[in-house]
Amino acid sequence: MEYTNETLDVLFSLALNYPVIKHLGFSINKPIACVMPSVEEAEKVIRYLSPFSSPKVISANTAPRACEKMLSKANSEFVFIYYANVPQAKKVLQTAIIVAQTGRVGEKCCNAIPFIFFQLAIPEEWIDHCFLLYLSGNIPFSALNNNRADDLVEAYFHHDQIVKGYIQKMEQKNSIKGVLQCSVYFLFPYMTQINKDFERVLEKYLNTCEKLIQMDEDARDRSDTTEVFVSLLYNWIESENYMWVYPTSKICEQGPFGDILYDRDFLYIPDKIFDEITIPMRDMQSGVLIKQALKNEGLLVCDHGTSYTSKVVTWNVYGIMVRIRMLKFQLNRLNKTGDIPLLQLCGIQEERL
Repeated sequence: MEYTNETLDVLFSLALNYPVIKHLGFSINKPIACVMPSVEEAEKVIRYLSPFSSPKVISANTAPRACEKMLSKANSEFVFIYYANVPQAKKVLQTAIIVAQTGRVGEKCCNAIPFIFFQLAIPEEWIDHCFLLYLSGNIPFSALNNNRADDLVEAYFHHDQIVKGYIQKMEQKNSIKGVLQCSVYFLFPYMTQINKDFERVLEKYLNTCEKLIQMDEDARDRSDTTEVFVSLLYNWIESENYMWVYPTSKICEQGPFGDILYDRDFLYIPDKIFDEITIPMRDMQSGVLIKQALKNEGLLVCDHGTSYTSKVVTWNVYGIMVRIRMLKFQLNRLNKTGDIPLLQLCGIQEERL
């Protein structure tokens, strides 16, 4: 994600200024769901987004009542929740969703936002209840300025009328987009102090809000994922001059990322090649989310269990039969409309060998 720092700054401002943002008539009615590749990366996000030295973090074993208590006491911050596919964590997430929807914990107003960490993918049952976010890495270990919270608050109080003037002109007030834009405007006074070209920086941050909204929509609506993937697959095979594509029954060479294999019914793609193919898609959603979408659409065939790969029997360069794990795709659904069938592209290279 090219705009990771801007995203983190917007989120930091959102949490820090949320009570004031709510007072101005804005609110976010969904928890933020963030897909992370690892717990270590999630911890870096927590350090960056926490205005206080002791962030509020809820583990998968926390009771729902303890979650409510923490949300009720939190103010001007996120409450970070680690999700796991266990009954207790599901109840905690249900609690966080209700708090976000109502803006209250029981009779008390809630001035904090639940921030849910999912590792690798979001279960389908939660997608419609969260604002979906993906941070792909390159997360700073911490902010360059450890006094950001104090500096932002001080800058706001000196220029609060400027901030309110921007907010009054906003068109989309009752939306997540409006809340994100609000957060950017709260950053604006600080921008003017540290950037000469602060208007350009402001525009950059507003564009980040647009990209975050688009990311949420793309992650939610994956109806065209198959079409985009097939097009990118054709592009990749053509860019490699139809090399590294072989039938499973053949002793083949080894490309820099392995080989694409096929048999009568399936095409098998190594994970590293899949990552290369889907680079243009992964600015908006993770590789795991793409795999999940392709699985849901019936294109990617998976073994039982949590793995997206399947075992394939083939031959290595020494002529020894081996079983390797690859991504397994329905071959008859990989033909690009109006183009040469994919298998013919593979067959052209096969005839030249």
